Amino acid sequence: TYPFQRQRYWIDAPQKKAEVEASAEKSLKPLIDKMIHTPVSNTTIFETAFSVATRPILADYRVSHTAVVPPATQLALLLEAADLALDGRSPVFRNLVFSDPLVVPEQGRRIVQLLATASAADPELLDLKLVGFDSNKKKPTIFTAATGQLGVFIEADSNHTTALDSYRKRCGDGVDIAKLYPNMSAVGATLRWLTDAWQGDGELFGKLAMPDGVRDGDSYRIHPGLLESCFVLVAAYRSETAVPLLPSAIRSIKLYHASQPHDAAEWWCYSRQINETTWDIRLLDGDGNCLIEMEGVAYLPAPLDAIYHQSD
Repeated sequence: TYPFQRQRYWIDAPQKKAEVEASAEKSLKPLIDKMIHTPVSNTTIFETAFSVATRPILADYRVSHTAVVPPATQLALLLEAADLALDGRSPVFRNLVFSDPLVVPEQGRRIVQLLATASAADPELLDLKLVGFDSNKKKPTIFTAATGQLGVFIEADSNHTTALDSYRKRCGDGVDIAKLYPNMSAVGATLRWLTDAWQGDGELFGKLAMPDGVRDGDSYRIHPGLLESCFVLVAAYRSETAVPLLPSAIRSIKLYHASQPHDAAEWWCYSRQINETTWDIRLLDGDGNCLIEMEGVAYLPAPLDAIYHQSD
C-alpha cells in the first residue's frame, strides 16, 4: 500500500494562492499596497500588485479585449501617492508623459511601482517614474508607464469657482453618450460616470454622476471613473478612427482644496480645445468649484502593437 492510496488530495493552483495572498495585504490606498523609503537614493517607492481578481476595476477598461490600466487610473494612483508623500497638501504635477501601456494579465498579477525621487534640478520637486513588471520572472521586462514631476501647489486654497450656466450656454449641441466609446475599447460601469454632454465651438461640457455599482467612491482622492469620463469626452469629440484615443502627455495638473470630490451627487467636466490634439480640462463639483485642473492634455491613438506585445 501507499500513503496516498484511496485518498484524494487537492493542491491549490499557485496563481490562486498568489491572489489570495495579495488580497490579504492591507492596502494603504485603493491603488497602493505599500510605501517604502530608501535613503540610499532618497527615493520613496509606492508598490501595488495589480490583478483583475483582487481589483475588479482593472477589468473595466479593455482595448481590443485586453485589460489595460488607462491613464485615468494611473493618474488616480499618482494622486493617492501624492497624498501620502505630501502629507495631504495639494499636489501639482508637471510634464506627465504616458509612454508604455500597462497591461494587466487575465491570470496572475503585475507589480506596479511608483518611484518618487528628490529632483537634482529642483529640491522642491520629486521626479516620478511609474513602472510595471511581472514578478514571476527572474529577469522581467520593465515597462515605464509614466514619468513626470510632483510638487506642492501653493495656491490650492484660493477661490476657483465658475458659474456652470456660462459653460452650458456656450455648449448648446447635445452629444450622444452611447456613441462615446469606440468599438475597439470596452469601458465597464465603474468608469462610466458621464450622464449628459454638450459641445460648442472647441468646447465640451459634461455632467457626471456616480454609477450605482460603485461601492468605494469615497475611498479615492479622485475616483478613476471621474477622470476617465473627462478624458473620454474629449477623445470621442475628435476621434477619426475606431482606435481609442488616450492621453499621451499632460503639461500640468493642479488639485484644489475647494471641496472633497465625493461630497456632492453630481460633477461637471469642462474642456477647451487648445489645438488639434491638445485640450485643457477642468473637473468641477455641483457648485462650480474646481476640483482638478489639467492643462495641455495631448491625445494619441492607443499603441495597439505595444499592447499586443505585452499581452503575449
